[in-house]
Amino acid sequence: PICYQGSTLMKRPRITSSVIASPAPRPGLVEVSDGHRSMGGREVITLLAMVMATVALAVDIILPAFAAIRADFGLASDSTAAAGLITTFLLGLALSQVVYGVLADRFGRKPILYAGISLYIVGALASAFAPGMGWLLAARFVWGAGAAAPRILTLSVLRDIYSGERMARAMSFVMAIFILVPVVAPSLGAVLTNWITWRGAVGFTVVVAVVVGIWSLRLPET
Repeated sequence: PICYQGSTLMKRPRITSSVIASPAPRPGLVEVSDGHRSMGGREVITLLAMVMATVALAVDIILPAFAAIRADFGLASDSTAAAGLITTFLLGLALSQVVYGVLADRFGRKPILYAGISLYIVGALASAFAPGMGWLLAARFVWGAGAAAPRILTLSVLRDIYSGERMARAMSFVMAIFILVPVVAPSLGAVLTNWITWRGAVGFTVVVAVVVGIWSLRLPET
């Protein structure tokens, strides 16, 4: 740009940035850090896949236990009341996602993720010790409300640290694990139900959630 100062023609200096963007790292090698701890890209994606897997595990591990639950609560062998265990869980899951999204934008991803995992564990423990079907249905709703946090925050963290093709690849891996778990969980649930009762199968999900929660302490705030 050219400007005039008195009778002298002057050229205004051009302002340029001294910061040169570095090349984007490859998807599997990106490092996430908050100055105190860091995680390699592969560990981040694997952790997020396991966080997401807790949702599918909670839905499907209880499916083979319907007959045992009916017998435990004195219901008829053809009772459809057990199907409500899936409905109430999904209802809690659906209604809570928007709440977690807003809170995570305000307070950060990690505190809300921990709150959701804690509620997940409370709901699962309440389900394991439920004295009747009504209590079990209520506990499943709480369980689903807790599971909404891993479901929505996994996607939020992926969007925080990846973009474009890298995000698509990471998302594909996470969703592949999410789809694989329903294939394995019913068989696992059947084994656990026959071995340590359906309450033990529910307790297994608590162990998984605790392990994932402890592992997620390594995840920096994104």
